[in-house]
Amino acid sequence: MALQAFNAEVFGYREIFDYANDAMIIHCAHTGDVLEVNRQACQLYGIKREALIGLRVGDLARGSETYNHETALKVIRKAYEEDVLLTFEWEITRPDGSYRPVECNLKRLGGQFSGLVLAMARDITDRLRRDEEDRQRDQDLNHLARLSLAGEVSAAIAHELNQPLCAAVNYFAGCRNRLARETHSRAEVMWGMEMAQKELERAGKVVSVIRNFTTNKRQSPKIIGIREMVESAYEIIKVQIQSALAQCDLNIQSDARVLCDVVLMQQVISNLVANSLDSMAGNDRNSRRLSINVQRVRADTVEVSVVDQGSGVPEYLKEDHFYKMFYTTKEGGLGLGLSLCRKIVKSHRGTLNITDRTDGERGTVVSFTLPAFDPY
Repeated sequence: MALQAFNAEVFGYREIFDYANDAMIIHCAHTGDVLEVNRQACQLYGIKREALIGLRVGDLARGSETYNHETALKVIRKAYEEDVLLTFEWEITRPDGSYRPVECNLKRLGGQFSGLVLAMARDITDRLRRDEEDRQRDQDLNHLARLSLAGEVSAAIAHELNQPLCAAVNYFAGCRNRLARETHSRAEVMWGMEMAQKELERAGKVVSVIRNFTTNKRQSPKIIGIREMVESAYEIIKVQIQSALAQCDLNIQSDARVLCDVVLMQQVISNLVANSLDSMAGNDRNSRRLSINVQRVRADTVEVSVVDQGSGVPEYLKEDHFYKMFYTTKEGGLGLGLSLCRKIVKSHRGTLNITDRTDGERGTVVSFTLPAFDPY
């Protein structure tokens, strides 16, 4: 019955069907069997038309837990019963045992009683390879930017490590001196050991934060409270703030959850704070204050902003260099900062903006938004 309907309704379009750029397969909506194919389908699957017709849809799938006959048949029936265009990615198998990723579109063919579903597929191997190359390039650029930032604050990081290490040495020395006495207080020695342990744990935390920040490993996005994310970024940048003899206020008015790559968002906040410190470098110590603010601007959106007392939006940003990679006015700079920040925020479905302050004070406001995972 289904094949007769196909012959009646589609035969007049045979030439268009055969010479279409995409692989086209007509399936029985009830069994998933292949009823007809065009030339591109034969080329895609590496199988002649006579051998393709009559196969089950599962015979053409990879056969894994994700790509199998039951899953394919369920999608085919959904497209037929709901008469909607379904688009999804799939993996097919070829006679040589290799697999190919394809993008498929399914749509009911004919009326509600035709029993036919048209599948259009195209090989996306090259597209996925280009996407992976783009992701790897972005990952490498982000890593380079983080290493650059870590290099800029290396002296401050060394100082931050030196303090707890020296304190631990002093505590250990005190314990040794007390143990060298014929009579010593066990409580005093235990106290000294505990204090030394706390100082070493403090140093370990600094090392751990910097190591995670500078690693070149792709991180999986995770759900995290915006407060935790901002505070973790502050742990990275606070040594540079102290080194610049500046003050930073954390003003966190929302703890909305967001879905993000934590390391990349740490990179964004760290870059924005570093830029603010650069812009305030010529100020006197009383005018080197910045703030990191977090607030809900809409029910489904949270905003993070960095406000400083610098000289305002630089001319090179007004000239649209904001969007140009490798553009920099900093001696020895890589020109990766704001351009990468914008790209990172965009990849998280947010926006990044830079404006002069509007509260009557001199300075710049750089803000970015993220979708809230728990909108009220």
